[in-house]
Amino acid sequence: MALMGLADAAKEIGTTERWLANQLRSGKFPAHKVGRRWRFTDADVAEIIRRCAVPAALPTDTRLCTPTSSMTPTTARRMGAR
Repeated sequence: MALMGLADAAKEIGTTERWLANQLRSGKFPAHKVGRRWRFTDADVAEIIRRCAVPAALPTDTRLCTPTSSMTPTTARRMGAR
């Protein structure tokens, strides 16, 4: 089991060291503190990436943009223009 440091983990995750360190201090992500340094396993990095993944956007239902909905006429007109 190979361990990596904060800089390597931040580079692999695609973020800054400062942001990752702040998240670790608040307890949001898994990691191990050895002495005064954070250490990560491959599983820790994979879990952080999984937790930060953004779900795919849901398709927009255009039937909600009808004038009979609770939208004002101006909002319905603007939504229809898109």
